Amino acid sequence: MEPCGGLGRLSGMALIRLTTITSLAAITSMCAAPVAGAAFSESGEPAAGAPVGELVASLTVQGLFPVTPPFVPSGPTVAVYDDGSVLALDPAIRLLLDAPPYLLDGYARAQIDAAAVDLVVDRAEALGLTDAAPQYAPNLAIVDAPRTWVVVGAGEARQVHVVDGLVDDEEDPQRAAVAEFAALLRSIADEVVADGTATYEPPSAVAIQAAPADPVDQASPATGVVRVGPPYPAPEPVAWPDPTVRLADATDCVIVDDPATVTLLADAVVGATFVDDGVTYAVAAQPVLPGHGCRPGTPPSTTPR
Repeated sequence: MEPCGGLGRLSGMALIRLTTITSLAAITSMCAAPVAGAAFSESGEPAAGAPVGELVASLTVQGLFPVTPPFVPSGPTVAVYDDGSVLALDPAIRLLLDAPPYLLDGYARAQIDAAAVDLVVDRAEALGLTDAAPQYAPNLAIVDAPRTWVVVGAGEARQVHVVDGLVDDEEDPQRAAVAEFAALLRSIADEVVADGTATYEPPSAVAIQAAPADPVDQASPATGVVRVGPPYPAPEPVAWPDPTVRLADATDCVIVDDPATVTLLADAVVGATFVDDGVTYAVAAQPVLPGHGCRPGTPPSTTPR
């Protein structure tokens, strides 16, 4: 394993590439033991499901397009926490072969050293992203452009920067600052996914939206068999186990944290349906990362239950 929990390449490549405040020699000299109090496996990596620290920064990108229920917005591409934990979206970490994909996106978890966390914090401050977020000028050259959320800090210090149509070579100084910081966070995510030693992080909470399933509309006109894209037949409906969240009430984004229900959703595949109070529902779902809410940019304290 490389020095500093396998993040020697991250400090040297991803972070130094985007900042001039620290040299590679300084980074390597600042490498330290994992943060005291954090839960780690024997390999020195964080144990799956172990608590994370407070949010330092996260990046979310969501396409803006018409949708029909059920729909839940994308989760963060990457989130960095003050104990060095990093959660990065990794489509391949739970890849199923010859089967429908899982209903929930998969997140990889890795650990970065304290110096790398400090670089993220310092860069956010240098770019002005710890100040109150302004109203960013629109990018009129891109129609139906994705929306980018960059969240910096936690609690009262939390700032949410929302930019439409963000590109790498922004000319507007305010938009360019967000683009540079977003590139930094993406580079961390890329390193986590490419490193190959990150572990799958099971969700502790899931955002859902439900809508009654219509088997007639979903069935093949030729055979009447409901399918989740060829050649997979739809799974049999299963009973909804959470008595505190009724699917009839989940017409808007709702967070589910009942452990049995979270496990059921984590194991479900695309096309799964759930029966609640005699009605069969289709459910859209995404993991809710610590420090985040039901929708991009929302804090946990304001998410609907």
